[in-house]
Amino acid sequence: MTQPLKPLIFVDSNVLIEGLLENFAAAKTIITLANYKKINLMTCQQVITDVEDELLEQSKAIQEFNIILETWQKMLQKTRLKIVPDPDLTDVLEIKVQYLPLMHHLADIPILTAALKANPRPKIILSGNRKHFNDKVAKKCGIPIYSCSEYIQLHISIGLDSQ
Repeated sequence: MTQPLKPLIFVDSNVLIEGLLENFAAAKTIITLANYKKINLMTCQQVITDVEDELLEQSKAIQEFNIILETWQKMLQKTRLKIVPDPDLTDVLEIKVQYLPLMHHLADIPILTAALKANPRPKIILSGNRKHFNDKVAKKCGIPIYSCSEYIQLHISIGLDSQ
């Protein structure tokens, strides 16, 4: 009997930041699920850059930064986070025309483009910013978009492996 495929989930930077820094955030549950191989996570290089910039900004001292950076490196390894390259400018401009009126935020267009152009294509996008990564964007692109708590609430009762 073959095991069902684990859902491939594209994560925005806020998911990774909250999963790393906030002990009781729903994003911590997402990271834990990935650690235990219940889900597969992917993101793009721009998200990694955004996370690392935020970690540097959050650190009050170099010693604290070193601890956070070490924890971040362990998280990347344990979650087996797949990092796809940033999309080409041509693709970003194409997606911008199609999605900016729905997203209302230019900075998220390259992130959405990376998710849409990823191979394999993710089954779900997780973002804590549902104002920009909203249901209109999800409907248009054909990929469900949830916050971490929405994903957990909607999928825990049916079993994560059935996604």
